[in-house]
Amino acid sequence: MQREKPPEVLLCGLYQRSQIPQDHKLSKLDNLDNTRKGNMPAFHLLAAYSDEPGYKRELSVVDLSQAFARFFMRVGLPHDVPLLRS
Repeated sequence: MQREKPPEVLLCGLYQRSQIPQDHKLSKLDNLDNTRKGNMPAFHLLAAYSDEPGYKRELSVVDLSQAFARFFMRVGLPHDVPLLRS
C-alpha cells in the first residue's frame, strides 16, 4: 500500500479469543465451531499461529457486519432490480 495508494481500504474488527466477553455468543465452543464451518456469516475464524519466532497469534475472530457485507456486495450496481410483475 505504500507504493500504490488504493482509493479505499476496508477495515474490520479482529478479536483474539481471550478478548471475547463471557456473555458473547462466540464464547461458546459450539458457536466457534459453527463459525469455523462458515455457518455464522457475520464472523470468520483465523487459526492460531506461532510458526515464526517472535510472532504469535491466538485463535482470532474477524467481525464483519452482515449488514455492511450486504451493502458492500452491491457496490457497482447502478440500479436496484425493478419490481417484478406477472
